[in-house]
Amino acid sequence: MAREVLIPLNINLFFVLLGFIFLIGALIYGYKKNWTVSQFGTVVIGVLLFSVFGAIVPFESTQSFQGVQVDHVITIEARIKPWTFNVTSIDGQPPNASLATEIPAGSGYPASIAYQTIVLKVNQTYELRFKAIDTDHGVHINDLTDYRGEMIDVQLPQHVEVSVIIKPQLSDVGNYTFFCTFFCGAGHGNMRGTIMVVE
Repeated sequence: MAREVLIPLNINLFFVLLGFIFLIGALIYGYKKNWTVSQFGTVVIGVLLFSVFGAIVPFESTQSFQGVQVDHVITIEARIKPWTFNVTSIDGQPPNASLATEIPAGSGYPASIAYQTIVLKVNQTYELRFKAIDTDHGVHINDLTDYRGEMIDVQLPQHVEVSVIIKPQLSDVGNYTFFCTFFCGAGHGNMRGTIMVVE
């Protein structure tokens, strides 16, 4: 699943890298000799590649689910200030205040409020959009599978949005823990959340 998620990002990064190589090569060569039309053209191509494809990389939804009808979209941010998974929106609206969790002060960060509990209803299809805000993260959901029946264990590169589709069944009713799988600093072990599947 991770390979499927990361293919579009790798394509974009390839063109960003190609543009960067064009720029550096032209600048180094132009610094040593007088500028020519071909060198100027190389810089223009490099700038275009870098700016066009570089602008696509941040917060790109990296997986399309063709033919899957989604009932609800939940956005979850992974961040290290403080170390949390935080539900930021449900169908474009703020999360239910009753699900708020108080995050104690620690590691130099002030106390804060986070929404680390996600409630899913059976026979509803959910798109969970994970965003790694400030560094790379990963997410694994214990014992709960995606809509294809596959284990949920994905990489979250920084500034990239990775979607997972879940359609809980009646047999899935219960609580499930999700947690960060990429070591992201001193508070890595605190990056946990709960998915509650209800009827």
